[in-house]
Amino acid sequence: MSEPMSPYFSVFNGHCNQADKRARAIMKAVAPESLEEVERVEKTGDGIMAVFQNSPTQALAMYVGMVTGFVNENRVDGGECQYDARRRAPEGL
Repeated sequence: MSEPMSPYFSVFNGHCNQADKRARAIMKAVAPESLEEVERVEKTGDGIMAVFQNSPTQALAMYVGMVTGFVNENRVDGGECQYDARRRAPEGL
């Protein structure tokens, strides 16, 4: 197993394992107001990386934590992003 990506690089690589889409789907289902906050920060800042330019909030921490976890699942030696097409956002959320 490779060393996990930091939260900063995980969010930057949110396409890995569809981490960004999966995190947003879960947030939409369980905490839509938190997803709205993430989207507001993304739109008013410099894209999704703006989550690191704002004061930490529960919503931003939830998003960053989930994306980091999803990006880092199934990492292999060498540290490359292992895209897994089977890892999709939950259906019906």
